[in-house]
Amino acid sequence: MFSQEQDNKDIVRRWFVKFWGEHYDPQVVEDFAARDMVLFHTSHMPRRGHAAIRDFMTGLRASFPDFRLSFDPDLISERQQVVVRWKAHGSHTGAPAEFAVGALPAATGRAMQYHGTSVFRIQGGRIATELGLADGVAAFQQLGLMKVSLAAQPFE
Repeated sequence: MFSQEQDNKDIVRRWFVKFWGEHYDPQVVEDFAARDMVLFHTSHMPRRGHAAIRDFMTGLRASFPDFRLSFDPDLISERQQVVVRWKAHGSHTGAPAEFAVGALPAATGRAMQYHGTSVFRIQGGRIATELGLADGVAAFQQLGLMKVSLAAQPFE
């Protein structure tokens, strides 16, 4: 017999494989997401509902055809919450891309690799929210959208 926490982990594992994994399956949104699910990653504007979430992933894959998000199989679950660590990578070889800090024209060829953590809230066997907290600064630097000076500043 499985516990609620184990069932919730299984939902999140399937989501990662079919939504964020190598082969995106749009049906995963209907299968696992609540109708008004909120998908929010710090690098992008929040999306709510099936159509907006499918459109987000379709656009991401059009811009980064080789985009992949691999996850640590040791998920943490407590009641309705599931936490997972992940690593993303992809090359911008497709359509223009929009991020929270700016946009890229088509096919810049720039690659990104960064890490993050997502917190899921599961309600009634469906994903109600995914909050992704990522090292967006690293990704944005790699994509040329942000310049950060790491020059040491003297302390007074």
